[in-house]
Amino acid sequence: MLHRLIPTWSVRLALLVGVLLIPLAQAQTPAPMPPETASIRKVYESTQSRLSTLSRWRFQAQRPDVSYPSQVTAWADGPTLRKLEVVDADDSGDVVGEYFFDGGELVFFFGTIKSYNAQGRQATRSESRQYFWGQRMGHWLLGLRDDRSVVAPQSAEFAQEARLRASVARFYATTALQNRPAQPKP
Repeated sequence: MLHRLIPTWSVRLALLVGVLLIPLAQAQTPAPMPPETASIRKVYESTQSRLSTLSRWRFQAQRPDVSYPSQVTAWADGPTLRKLEVVDADDSGDVVGEYFFDGGELVFFFGTIKSYNAQGRQATRSESRQYFWGQRMGHWLLGLRDDRSVVAPQSAEFAQEARLRASVARFYATTALQNRPAQPKP
């Protein structure tokens, strides 16, 4: 009887948030940022500040392991992919993943889970920051501002997420370049 009172969207949100928060149970206390993240932050800042000057195009893509299409926006500097934004909409809000590239390699992923607040506006409920160097994930922060934790690099969750994120980034990067129009809009 109780299951009839719980809206489908809230169940979806609870499952999604639960999956992303599992690593928090094995997270370490915040540690200083590795030195490699300084150059990655520069790539992020440079890309964000230049978005309006980069070529941009939008398309839908559906990963083979999911049952829904994602809305994707890509930005490139000439032939070089710089950023992808992947949005998966749901009744409860959006799951947004931003992928940043340097020299064709994934260097940073910023993911958010958003849900609707009491005023009907989307609010960020969870964040994930993943830093990559040498084509491997080297650092993972999970949580909101004052509640961020470093996910232990030796944990099974870290290894699983690193493989998944690299695979997903390759899929969307390849799909973006295949869907690039002859003359993308700035």
